[in-house]
Order: sequence, then structure tokens, then C-alpha cells
Amino acid sequence: MSRLRTLLRSVRFRITVVAAVVAAVVLVVAAGLLLSVQRQQLEDNLDASLARRADVLEVSLGEVTDTVTSDVVVLANAAGDDAVVQIVRDGSVVAATANATGIEPIAPAPPGPADEYRTVDGLPVEDDEFRV
Repeated sequence: MSRLRTLLRSVRFRITVVAAVVAAVVLVVAAGLLLSVQRQQLEDNLDASLARRADVLEVSLGEVTDTVTSDVVVLANAAGDDAVVQIVRDGSVVAATANATGIEPIAPAPPGPADEYRTVDGLPVEDDEFRV
């Protein structure tokens, strides 16, 4: 017992404990920062991909939706059921993927600029979060 007490009071033990605690704190902070940066980069890449897809759809649907008055244009969905696309003009759906036809707009219009993306949940298509 006295040997354990001597060990716990030693300078070497105290320095080791302090170094271990400091290393643990540094690792936790670094992991948090890395996670935050990685999440931001993933969202930026997703937003850029969404913008490219929206530009392609805008060009290809520009002429079609000007002439279509009552039917919704069904879009091909290369991502399968993992993606939902709706193109809304003046509150009405003018084009959508097959898994989003026949339903009202799945998200309200953005409060800011039209090219601003945000994450929303509670949409009528699934319980997951979606980037809109």
C-alpha cells in the first residue's frame, strides 16, 4: 500500500497523467474540427452537384414546361429511390421524378435567394433529411 501511495505522489506519475489528459483533449478537439470541416465540404460538394443538375434540368425543361399546362413531366431518376426531384413554378409542380409525382410541392419555397440550399426533414416522401 505504501508503494502505491509513493507511486501516486511521484512527479513522473503526475506528469504522465497530465500528458495523457492533454493528449485526450487535443484528440477530441481535433476530431470535432475535422468532422465539422468534412461535413461542410460534403455539403458544398452536394450543393454544387445539385446546382449542376438544376441547370441541366432548367435548360432541358425550359421549352417543355412552357407548352405543358396540366400534366406533370416525369423526369428520369438516375439515383433511384435515393433522390427526389420536383420542379415547382408559381407553387405548382411542373416536373418531378416518378417517386414524387402526384404530390404537392415537398418543401416550401426558400426564404432567401432561389439558389440557396438547406437541409429539411419531415417531407411527405420519407422521414429522412433532404437537401433542397
